[in-house]
Amino acid sequence: MRKIISSIIISAFTLGSYGLSPAPQTVYVGYGTWGSPYYSFYSDSNGNNPINLAEYEFYHGTQYTFTKILGTQHPFFISDIPDFDGSYHMGYLSTNIVVTHPGTVSRISGITLNTGSLTFNMNAGYTNNLYYYCTRSGHASMVKVFNTSPPHVSQNQLIITEISPADDLVEVTYFDNKSAILPRDFYFVVDGLSSSFIPEGTIFTAGESKTFSVNLSNSGSIWLYSTQNGANNATYEPMMCGLAYGTTQPTGDIHSTNAYEKLLWKDPEAFAYFSGASNSLRLVAFDATNPDFWLESSSDLNSFYDEQVVSDLHPDILIGDVKIGLNLVTDGVNHPIGIVDPNDDSGRLFVLQQTGEILSVDSDYNLNTNPILDISDELVSLFSFPGYDERGLLGFAFHPNYLGNNKFYYYASYPVGGSPDYSFPVGYDGGENVVIDHHSVVIEETYVDNNLNGVFDQGDSVTNRRELIRFEQPLSENFPVIGSNHNGGNLSFDSNGYLLIAVGDGGDANDTGNGHGVIGTGADPSNIWGSILRIDPDGTNSINGAYGIPADNPFINEIDKLDEIYAYGFRNPWNPSADPVSGIIYSTDSGQNNVQEINRVEWGKFHGWRAKEGSYLFDTLSGNNGTINNPINLENEVLPIAEYDHDQGYANIIGGHVYRGTAIPELQGAYICGDYGAFFGWSGTLLYYQLDGTIKELYIGASNRDLNCDVRAISKDASGELYLSGNGGTNHFIYKIVPLVDLSLEEISDQMHVTIIGDEGSTLSLIEMNSLDSDASSSTNVLNSGGGIIRSINTSGFFKGIAE
Repeated sequence: MRKIISSIIISAFTLGSYGLSPAPQTVYVGYGTWGSPYYSFYSDSNGNNPINLAEYEFYHGTQYTFTKILGTQHPFFISDIPDFDGSYHMGYLSTNIVVTHPGTVSRISGITLNTGSLTFNMNAGYTNNLYYYCTRSGHASMVKVFNTSPPHVSQNQLIITEISPADDLVEVTYFDNKSAILPRDFYFVVDGLSSSFIPEGTIFTAGESKTFSVNLSNSGSIWLYSTQNGANNATYEPMMCGLAYGTTQPTGDIHSTNAYEKLLWKDPEAFAYFSGASNSLRLVAFDATNPDFWLESSSDLNSFYDEQVVSDLHPDILIGDVKIGLNLVTDGVNHPIGIVDPNDDSGRLFVLQQTGEILSVDSDYNLNTNPILDISDELVSLFSFPGYDERGLLGFAFHPNYLGNNKFYYYASYPVGGSPDYSFPVGYDGGENVVIDHHSVVIEETYVDNNLNGVFDQGDSVTNRRELIRFEQPLSENFPVIGSNHNGGNLSFDSNGYLLIAVGDGGDANDTGNGHGVIGTGADPSNIWGSILRIDPDGTNSINGAYGIPADNPFINEIDKLDEIYAYGFRNPWNPSADPVSGIIYSTDSGQNNVQEINRVEWGKFHGWRAKEGSYLFDTLSGNNGTINNPINLENEVLPIAEYDHDQGYANIIGGHVYRGTAIPELQGAYICGDYGAFFGWSGTLLYYQLDGTIKELYIGASNRDLNCDVRAISKDASGELYLSGNGGTNHFIYKIVPLVDLSLEEISDQMHVTIIGDEGSTLSLIEMNSLDSDASSSTNVLNSGGGIIRSINTSGFFKGIAE
């Protein structure tokens, strides 16, 4: 039966040879001559490397600068509109080209040795002819045209985005943010045989989709090659993109979008399922390499993008009505990443230092700098520059039955050694082996109460060390000085007593590069990275026998999915925590460039990364966020419950806890988190998310003062009260989050003890009043937080606290 072709769009024209090279962005102009090309040109300021401009193309949308370095007789200038006599000599410039030069330079005077440079940028869609000329009035013959063109198509950004086998149509979209031209014919190859081509000279505007007629079958493969040899399978590359589809899985390697960079689909069975029940197979994300992002639907040809780049992702975060105070716990710590409460009736808190030590602070906030536990000598060497390394001691948690079994757990970065439980396969990165920076290890230890005082302190020892899980972390290609990033590391227990382990995607940018394979780690539940794990440290049914797999984990016995994974699709989850009342697990996730998010962590669900940053589709090539027409939800996906962008100077979200303390009733049930703040700006932000779906800034002190540190962690004690840990420019801090101002009354031995608690950065006044009907008072007492007065139990009156 003959098929009806519903739409064929081919835009093509010939602009001559496409064998020209891209022009240097700075060109140096030498002596003028009467013969073509009328000037000598150079690529260096010393005039040692002559170039022939006829061999170069000047691309629309690219800035170029011309500087005169030799000769005084022939000033240089450009024009793209002829003068009244029809000549471009002393012509004019259109509004489609942006030209800058010193004020002493004009179309009459040109640039000389002494008058500076001329810079120009042709707008996208530029259609004029551009000329250069000598500005001397008698030199009208010294005029020459530039070779101008849209830039050549970026080979890794021309993507097949939809196929319609029923109509023999293929949609191709250009992912770049500027217009570009095909420098040669590009060939469609169907089931290994050359089928048709996109003609040389076809122009794609930024984000444009075009539809082409290609003979397709309901099951098979379609590739787009950029050379005739590639189309004839004479060479392995370069290929633009490819798609294997159907109901029968293909055999052999199926190339993917980035094949020319030696990347392959993750295995020969990776292909997009297409039953033929619908007439099209559509890409519903920007990442064409992941088969899960291709879904069957009705045709939606000719328009893939709705908005290729969303410039304003979210409105500004408002300052909330909840006012809080801060009380300094200690400023004598080194790179704190949080506190934990042993809840052993000692009143102490344990302070975690990223450098590998665990210190203690008593109920009066006296810091004991003699570590309870010190693993600093065991860790991988940390980057010494203040404040930035994502390795070290990253997580700590007490066993739910800690008071009975003395067990605790920590997550730390160790040098490569031993046998990792999870490692990257040989050739994982497109045939190349992953370069490993270190191992992340979760360890269980048991303390021995040597001094028989019933608590774990500096007089005790630890024993029965055992590794629960060890896995590789790749070296960062973009930031090798810091070794590795996106290591996650937070440990906590859920309401069922199972250990949650936060694991980042392995670092670098866009979930690409060393250690990320073809589809990235976050969207791939067959590996451990980019996930929140859930294990039973008391069990033994894991592959290594060191821990158990909870029977209700989502991927039990599923092929190509890890039993340990509770949820996946994270970039760097920091930090998962369970609400002690509802049992719901919340986690923030650090965004790539633009969006920070709060997630309700759901059982077995895909939380978006790297298909999305927040709720916006994410382009792994450009790092931009955008939207597509007629979007289809990704299968098994869950969106963040709240998110924000970087417009207000935010940089990186830091997870916290649902507030279940009693000191600040206005925050009851709200999720408290923070933003790290501008890197090395030493001033983060405290945030809260409420059930109405809004995220707001906490108002700090009486004047909403800035923090004097970044935000590294939001921790809680056994009573549900919260603490902030952060680094300042010189000192590092731990603060307790308290009410802006509050009073407590306690009867002790026939006396009334009145205590004021509040923000230490504000002036706190405890006011004694004779009556509630007026502000008249018997006295005003300016006190520090924790200070108070004592009055006879028989004293009549009223008390009020003020922060200002």
